[in-house]
Amino acid sequence: MVAGELTTPVRIWRLVPWSHNGLMRPSDRLESVIVIVVVAVVVLLLPVSGAFGTATYTRLSDQARVEEATRSEVTAVLVEDAARVYSEDAVRGTGGSDLGQARVHWSVGGTGHTKMIDVDSGAKAGDAVSIWVDTNGNLSAAPMTGGESAVAAVIAAIAVWATSIIAGVLLLLGVHWSASRHRLAQWNREWAGIGKAPGWPVS
Repeated sequence: MVAGELTTPVRIWRLVPWSHNGLMRPSDRLESVIVIVVVAVVVLLLPVSGAFGTATYTRLSDQARVEEATRSEVTAVLVEDAARVYSEDAVRGTGGSDLGQARVHWSVGGTGHTKMIDVDSGAKAGDAVSIWVDTNGNLSAAPMTGGESAVAAVIAAIAVWATSIIAGVLLLLGVHWSASRHRLAQWNREWAGIGKAPGWPVS
């Protein structure tokens, strides 16, 4: 069992481009070189991905601070009962919940605003809801939180490294396919040179 386990590293070592294995063809050595280069690039891109994630977090954190400084939460009042809006899952009967929409009114700096927004399906006219607005009192999304910035940064870093891995795997598959085609063509030429069809005994 131990001997069998030791044969795998030995076999791998014999496939390195600088191996003295006489059975290795130039195409084998070239393929080995490309494998080493691709693996090295993917490994080196790991800290690059981390740096990209850090930069993304810094940028999103700055954006979150700007949003927090320029947006505020105010109370809006429904001017009508919510109209039920069914989601696609609810229509299909797959358990999706239905939503509601209603026109709401709010005031910022003495200026009134009215907008149709998503609300609970059971909301009634006169109910109060919290919304986020910008400095002009216009409806806006809630500012990004620090946790959301961190999650987005981690996803960005993983996406960069995963993309490099996928690209490397596709490249290696393409190189292996091309090298196999080259070796097969070479074998066919050698069989033809001795006047035999591939697979026939040469004796």
